[in-house]
Amino acid sequence: MADKTFTCTVLTPERTVLDAEVTSATIPAHDGEIGILRGRAPLLCRLGIGILKLEGCPDPTRLYVDSGFAEVANNKITILTEHALKPGEIDATKVHSDLQEAQNRTASTQEEQDKRRNDMARCKKKLELV
Repeated sequence: MADKTFTCTVLTPERTVLDAEVTSATIPAHDGEIGILRGRAPLLCRLGIGILKLEGCPDPTRLYVDSGFAEVANNKITILTEHALKPGEIDATKVHSDLQEAQNRTASTQEEQDKRRNDMARCKKKLELV
């Protein structure tokens, strides 16, 4: 099994959320998901709002990530993100409330519409995880 694993590290400005050996990862890039296996060519990509899916590691096997960057090199993935949450760290009641607020918010400018859309996407991805 060791010949199929690689290191996955998830970092936020406040803490190391995860540092584990995995057999595969699916990264939520800004333009779609990217699957990663051992031996992957080097890659640098911008993250979107989504769920990082991991195989072959102890819990958590899924994490919410919100923007940032992912680097793959030398059989190691490093995820640098502003926010990363494990399923147990998400308060579903608060997220439901935040989603309702975003859906009810009036957005008249393009900037307000973009913020509303991103806020709703964040809430929906968090709820998908819990």
